[in-house]
Amino acid sequence: MDKLFLLDAYALIYRSYYALIRNPRINSKGFNTSAIVGFCNTLNEILTKEKPNYIGVAFDHGKTFRHKVFPEYKALVMVCLYFGGIAMAILIAFIGKNTVFKGEAVPFVMEL
Repeated sequence: MDKLFLLDAYALIYRSYYALIRNPRINSKGFNTSAIVGFCNTLNEILTKEKPNYIGVAFDHGKTFRHKVFPEYKALVMVCLYFGGIAMAILIAFIGKNTVFKGEAVPFVMEL
């Protein structure tokens, strides 16, 4: 079966930059390369371990018609996704505790 991976480039870049904020990767010119290194490492790991047949990398290109119609679009979407993700994680943990794990302590780890 063919494998397709779709990557949100700016999400990976943002995550890579802040993942290494306490120990940034600095090049010889003093430029912080954490975002570049993290993005390339992630891409390389996917290509070598998963060996996808197809890969797509999406970069945001700027404002869309949604921004013109509703200026607060991006902020509202991010807030909804953030709280929706937390609610979904709690719901999954609750369902897992009552079905799969049946009363056992479930370690709950969530990346914010």
